[in-house]
Amino acid sequence: MPAPSNGEEQVVEFVTDKERFREILCKYPVVVAIFTSPTCAACAIYKPIFYAYAEEVYRRGGEEARRNIKFIEVDVYHLYEEALDLGVMGTPTTIVFQSCKPVDGFPGAVDDITLVEILRPYVPVEVPYEFLGEDRREELFLQPTF
Repeated sequence: MPAPSNGEEQVVEFVTDKERFREILCKYPVVVAIFTSPTCAACAIYKPIFYAYAEEVYRRGGEEARRNIKFIEVDVYHLYEEALDLGVMGTPTTIVFQSCKPVDGFPGAVDDITLVEILRPYVPVEVPYEFLGEDRREELFLQPTF
């Protein structure tokens, strides 16, 4: 996902720098990170769902959500040691951090409904289970990504 060109803050920040990664983990009360790699086919399927979820959280939660929740994508090729230290054994892997520490996570890609269910205890913004809508779900789940 490309960065916005109009000066807007990114919905999901793409992180390749160790210092920036550490800074983010301790700056926000909740950080939701997906660990990806450029050659990962499952990542190509999951990333649009994750990005859409982040967008929906910020849309519904407003400025308070932007101050308290950060969504990041971490490239494991650049942050290999950090990924290993966190137990990332494959991509995609999603990890939730609170107060600088990992508190939950799961390997693999999930659909929109499962993502909402898993993150609901950590993200205090009410997001409907099927936030993508039927048209967007069909587009993501029925179209080949290669």
